[in-house]
Amino acid sequence: MANAYADVYLDFKRHMKISATWQANAMLDEQIVPLRERLRKAEQAVQAFREKNGLIAAELERAPGANANNNDNGGTTVTDQQLTQMNHQLITARAELESRRARYAEVRTAISNGSVDSIPDAVSSPLIQQLQAQEAQISSRAASLSQTVMDGNPDLQAERAAAAQVRRRIAAEVHRIASSAAKELSSSEAQVAALSAAVNRLQGQVTAENEADVTLRQLQSEATAARTVYQDYLGRFAQTSTQAELQVAEADLISRADTPLSPFGPPRKQYMAIALIFALLVGAGSALVIDRMHKGVRSTAELDAIPGLFALGLVPAFAGPLRRQYTSRERSAYLETVESIRSVLSFGHSRFRAKVVLVTSAEQDEGKTTFALSLAANTARCGQRALVIDCDMRNPSAMRVIGGVSVLHNSQMPVDTLLAGLERDVLPGVDILTPEGMLHRGGGAMLLPEELGQILSHVRSQYDMIILDTPPALAFPDAAVLSRQTDGVVMVVKWGQTSPSTLVQAMRALRTYDARTLGAVLTQAPPNSLGEAEKHPFRIYSHYGLLPPG
Repeated sequence: MANAYADVYLDFKRHMKISATWQANAMLDEQIVPLRERLRKAEQAVQAFREKNGLIAAELERAPGANANNNDNGGTTVTDQQLTQMNHQLITARAELESRRARYAEVRTAISNGSVDSIPDAVSSPLIQQLQAQEAQISSRAASLSQTVMDGNPDLQAERAAAAQVRRRIAAEVHRIASSAAKELSSSEAQVAALSAAVNRLQGQVTAENEADVTLRQLQSEATAARTVYQDYLGRFAQTSTQAELQVAEADLISRADTPLSPFGPPRKQYMAIALIFALLVGAGSALVIDRMHKGVRSTAELDAIPGLFALGLVPAFAGPLRRQYTSRERSAYLETVESIRSVLSFGHSRFRAKVVLVTSAEQDEGKTTFALSLAANTARCGQRALVIDCDMRNPSAMRVIGGVSVLHNSQMPVDTLLAGLERDVLPGVDILTPEGMLHRGGGAMLLPEELGQILSHVRSQYDMIILDTPPALAFPDAAVLSRQTDGVVMVVKWGQTSPSTLVQAMRALRTYDARTLGAVLTQAPPNSLGEAEKHPFRIYSHYGLLPPG
């Protein structure tokens, strides 16, 4: 069986490689046709653009041995060559023009000065040389006769007339030379003008061709890229076509299996024991990790470990509005836990007894307002009256937590500036006071201790318990400052969220103002996640038929 598995495995691996090779080959074959068409269109676009814009390269400028189809390596265009030739001709014509202009100026100067011998063409002219020789002979004979005869002698007159005739012929020849120089100068000027016009025209054509050459280079780049991709795919296609039948499995069979003499298998008991130990270790590690992840206080013992705090009790979390907990006729474990804390504050040791209680927390959203209202409602359940003073002037929330029910003010209570926000029987036997009269100082101002003292002096005799709901102690000093007007402070701590270090900082802030701390309450605790000591009271509540929280 092992040998059969090995044979099947090796054959399977080889066929997989062959199949993969043929799939790659088919994919390359599908891609080659569109790539070939793309290359053809790109090369046609290059050639068409060349012909349209006259960018045909001169064959004589190609590098030796260059491929005729490779237009990228072509030399200069026909227009470029024409411009080069015209530039050479223009330079030669301009040099010749300057030479002829200088020659003409030299002839004109010599004529005006009467110096024929300074004209090179005249000096080198055989006719002028012959005429000058005749003039010299005639002048010599005339000079000899002038010494022997009078001026009116006919021979002397004839010699002088002959000399004048020769000089006129010399002057005519010099003028002919000057006229020839002028014609040559005019011809050179016309040739230079014609060549300059031709050069300007060719320069305009070259400029247009250079602008078109930018587009041509882009088309050539696209054609080169298409050719490279096409050739690469052709190479890969040829390579995969020859490799299909040469594939072998990537595994080697070192030795074939021998037939066992008896049944054989892994030690099950040992593996089960190892798996059990491994599962225990993973479970313990997971529990430790989860425990480490929860940094908040989760037991009354942890509260007792904070310097200056004593755990007054633990209040479970509940679902739904707070009003339903106190308007329903069903008994609830939540009410009993709050009642235990109220009993400590009303009948416990003297250090815990308090009539005016300040409720605060270290941070926001820890349930202090809900606990303050619950403490007041539990006081009212015993036939007494309770007052909740919402001292959070920045964000009054007592009425919002209870449901925002609006009732009439007490007609017997004097409604002055301090007591303008008193709401009667928001819950049975519970009044809520929001000192709205203090808002004239501007929203967000702290309630002053003197103002709280005036309020307490008005209402202390009318209520059995007065509870102050204040802002978080770490953010605002209200709780620490107002605590001097109360019997003590109750710190509300949210289960699993408030860390011990945060509580230490909050207690330090309270001690700064010499606040008296009655204890702490752990709120919003999930009963199923509590330790064994904290779960025990909830088992008793269940035995007595009390509804679970929520």
